[in-house]
This record gives sequence, C-alpha cells and structure tokens, in this order.
Amino acid sequence: MEDIFPPDYNKQASPNIPGKPVSLFIDLSVMDIDRIDESSMEFSIQTYMREIWNDRRLNLSCFKTVDALAQIGIPDSVVRELWTPDIIFDNVRSGVLFSLSVRNQFISVLRNGDLYRATRYNFIVGCYMNFIYYPIDIQECYLKISLLSNPDRKVLLQWAREDEHYKNYFKGVSFTNEIQSLKYELRPPKTYKTIAVSAGENFTYLYANFTFVRKISGSILNVYIPSTLVVCLSWTSFWIDVGVVPARITLGVTSFLTLVTQMVQARNSLPAISYMTAMDLWLFVCLVKVFCSILVYAFTYRLYMSSNKVFDIS
Repeated sequence: MEDIFPPDYNKQASPNIPGKPVSLFIDLSVMDIDRIDESSMEFSIQTYMREIWNDRRLNLSCFKTVDALAQIGIPDSVVRELWTPDIIFDNVRSGVLFSLSVRNQFISVLRNGDLYRATRYNFIVGCYMNFIYYPIDIQECYLKISLLSNPDRKVLLQWAREDEHYKNYFKGVSFTNEIQSLKYELRPPKTYKTIAVSAGENFTYLYANFTFVRKISGSILNVYIPSTLVVCLSWTSFWIDVGVVPARITLGVTSFLTLVTQMVQARNSLPAISYMTAMDLWLFVCLVKVFCSILVYAFTYRLYMSSNKVFDIS
C-alpha cells in the first residue's frame, strides 16, 4: 500500500493537473433491452459500462502487463483507497449493480498505466415518447451520463472511441449481440455529447441514443384488417331489403359499437395522452363511414315510406 500511494494522496481529490483536466473515457456494451413500456414511458437496459482514466499520483508498476488491454485486478483493499469517478445517470429512474454470484464490478490496470473499471448495470430509463404517428412511430430514447461534482476543468468526460489510443478497441455504445424485441426493431445506437453551464462551471453530458422502430405487423392484424372488415360488413346492409328495419339497424349499430370498442382497446396500451394518434384517426374515419351507412339507410327508409304513402293514396 505504501508503495502505491504517495504520502499526500487524497482519494477525495480528482487526479487532474492544474490547468489540465484528467480525461475519463466511457464505453457501453449493451447486452439486452428487455422491456419497452409505452404506458410508463420507460425502457429497461442491461449494460456493461467501462471507465478508463489515469491517476498520475499512483505507482502502479506492480500491476502493469504487456498486453494493451490485459486486465489484472486490483485488490479490494487498494480499490477502497482509490479516487474513482462520481458517475451519475441523469434520466435513470431506478437501477441495480448486478451481484448475483459476485459483485459485477472490478478495477484493473492497463499496460499504459491507465485505470480500468468495468461494471454491469440494470437500468430503468425514462424516455419521453411521442405517439402522434402511432403505430408507425419511431421512438428516440437516450441514456444520459455525467459527473456529479467534477466540472470539465477537473475531469473531462469523453467517449472512449474519441481517443486515438482506444478508438480501435471501443465503439462508444454497441450491442453485444442481436437484440430481439417483440414490438420494436432496434437500430444501431449512436453517441453524442453536450456541454451545460452550472454554477459558473462547464459540465459535459454524454448521451447514448437508442432508436426504437415499431413493428406494424401486429397492428395490421389486430386493428387495421378487423376495422376494415367491420366497415365492409356495415356496407352489406345496402343489399338487405329496405323494409327489413331490425336487420339493417342491428348490423349498423353493432358495427359502430365494435369500432368504438376497438378504439378504447387501442388506447389502453398507451399513456393518457391528450392528442390524436394516427390509429385514432384511422378508427375515427371508420366510425364516420359506419355512421354514414346508418344515415344513408335512414334517408333511404324515409324515401321508401314516402313512396309507399303515395301509392296508398293513389
């Protein structure tokens, strides 16, 4: 321990040099996105997060290896005395660090002397979703990463792929395998960053952007085809004799109520939004067509009865 830490080492202080911040490189390997919940506007993600930084105050020669990315773990007794980044996830509603068999986190030293920390997380991430084009909508969600108390002048947050040394090893954000979702197709994730000013200091925010493209096949089978058939069914009343009032009215009203039920069920899977979606517009047009078929019959029946009265008088 004495050989690793200098006498004046302070684990509460960041390892930056005056006038030059320490670079903190981030990389995410997403293993699964297993739940995308429209009603609560959130999604669940399992990911490995890798952090790389350099602490020039330490003597880590006993941990260095020949391999560029070899990982020789640092004992917990040493880890407890290290300065580690105060990473936070701004839009995460809840999360856990996996510890099913062992705690899924370790810190090691790379060949160049950089410290490397890998952690496995399960996050519930909030995401504002727009359903105007539902069910042909595309949802853009992101995971927002920042530092709690270290501004850019102390610790500079970056994606690992931006660094010349690590760009061949890391992609920023990537899927470890092909992720299959029941309701969405997942496009390759993207990364970007922004800088915000708080209390006169600059803070960098990293964003891992995930694009969810809804699969429309389920809506075609469950909504569009049935509603089209219901409208066509209501039109069959035009082939029924005008004088058979119960049959024609029953067919029209039943078709109308069926579409109302479909509209309510389609809304149940969405949050309580105050605007009309593309599916609402479709079902509303279907309702209008069925309603018009009932009005046409009422008008036709009125003409039919008027003509019968004329014949009776004559």
